[in-house]
Order: sequence, then structure tokens, then C-alpha cells
Amino acid sequence: MAPVVEKVCEPVNLGEGPHWDATSGALYYVDIEGKKLFKYVPATKQRTAVTLDDLVGFAVPVANSPNVFVAGLKRRIVLVTWDGRSETPEIVENLLEVQKDVKSELLRINDGKADPNGRVWAGTMSRIEVGADDGVLFYVGQDRKAHICQTNVGLSNGLAWTPDCKTMYYVDSLKRSVDVMSVDPASGQISDRKILFSLEANGIHGFPDGMTIDVEGKLWVAVYDGAQVLRVDPATGSLLTTVSIPAPEVTSVAFGGPNLDELYVTTAAMRATKEVREKYPDAGALFKVTGLGVKGYPGVAAKI
Repeated sequence: MAPVVEKVCEPVNLGEGPHWDATSGALYYVDIEGKKLFKYVPATKQRTAVTLDDLVGFAVPVANSPNVFVAGLKRRIVLVTWDGRSETPEIVENLLEVQKDVKSELLRINDGKADPNGRVWAGTMSRIEVGADDGVLFYVGQDRKAHICQTNVGLSNGLAWTPDCKTMYYVDSLKRSVDVMSVDPASGQISDRKILFSLEANGIHGFPDGMTIDVEGKLWVAVYDGAQVLRVDPATGSLLTTVSIPAPEVTSVAFGGPNLDELYVTTAAMRATKEVREKYPDAGALFKVTGLGVKGYPGVAAKI
């Protein structure tokens, strides 16, 4: 049976950062340029949103703190208290700011998520048109400090880990590859970074974006400007499957649903010309893919 792709939420400008919260049975995701955090509950098909005060690169629930999220707003890491219904947050608490010394107004936090131990990883980027490499990859732990692990990053994006937190997969979109590296589970320090899968070498148009890992250890990678999601085998670096998405700007993926066998796919419509919108009327929508025959993991809550 072929996978089934269906639209579940109306389009936004720059959808990103899907996170399945198993406790509430809800998918959280953001519209970066719309400055919104969304909550979508599949059981009721209801979507609610809160508007924040700056570009929001990601938002992840905080462990043992109902209605609290850690989020990246422009260059700030903040705690947001939101009841899941109100259009404005109850509280926004600033924790830290990254790369204060970089003067570029284009630099901002992009994708982020919590690793299996609860550390929050995120990276920064300039706009893709700029092509600068002044971004960084960093994590924030319970000390609430930014630990910079990589510099010279162009467009920090997808993150995924093995369940033991010893191996990390990472995307700097401008390199057009998925990289793999070793992680010290206790300290979070990374080493031995190398290319795992190159889009260029495999003849794939577009840029790797957000990603996730399934229970078989395979990666699912969104392809921005490629209208598809890839399934990659980390053991061999080979392409296993492609799933076409009816939107060119595919930004990220996350498994969810009661059985964790539904793949939610965020997309964008930043570059949707009249011709693109005619071909892809649902560009920017949230999609659900079923019938993949594989399960994933729920999102990990942040310990911060």
C-alpha cells in the first residue's frame, strides 16, 4: 500500500519545528515569520495559536512544567507560558541571548529540539540568499547557558539522535548534506563529524532541512525546494524511500499520532509565486503521511 499524504492544517508562511507531545496528544509547530506557535490536536482537528514578540525558530515543551515551552526568538532562548488556547502568552521569560557580538540583523535562531537527555540544541543562520557562515550550533542544559559546539555554520537545521544519545545527525542546509557525529551523552560534546548523505551526490534537487529518526534507526529528511521527504539508512548512507509532498518548500518532519506511525510534515510558502501557487495550492500547509509501515518516537521534552 502506497503512503497517503493529506493536508491537515491550512497554510502558513514558514512552518517549522513539528514536535509530537504524547502526553497531550498534540502536535506543536511554529510559523517562524508569522511569529506563531501552533497546537494541533488530531483527535478534534482543532488548531490554536499564540503570537510571540519575534521570529520563532522552534518551541519545545518543558518537562514537568505544564504549559511551559522553551523557544528560540530571534537570538533569544526564552521560556513561554501558554495555556494552548489564548492568542497571547501568559509569561515570556528571557534566559539568554546567543551571538551578541554578531552585528548582522539577518542572523537568527532556526531549528531546535531536545536530545534524548533533555538538552536543548539549536543553531543560527543568516538568510539563505546571503550565504554567510557566521552561524553556530549550540545546546542549552540545566545550567541555562549556551554551549557552542560548532562554528562556521551557514543555515543550521535538522537534528536527530540515536536513543542512547551517542550518535547525532545534523543538517547545515547550505552544505546540502546530512552529517553524522559522535556525542558524549554526559557532557554533550561532539566529535568526528563527517558527511553521511549528500543530496548532490545522489542527484537530489533542493536542500536538506528538518529531520527525525524512526524506531528502525532510519532518518526521514525534509527537502526544501524539493517537494519530498527522504528516508535514509545511516548504516550505509543510502537512500531507501522518497515520499512526494504537494508543496515545494518542505521544512521538517516528526512522527506522531496515537501509535506514532503518522509522519507530520511542515511546509512553507515563502517563495510561492503565482505559478507555484497554481501548481501547489496547499504550499505552506501541515500534512500528515500514513501507510509508511514504520513508527517513530514522540518528541522529547526539554530539561532546562
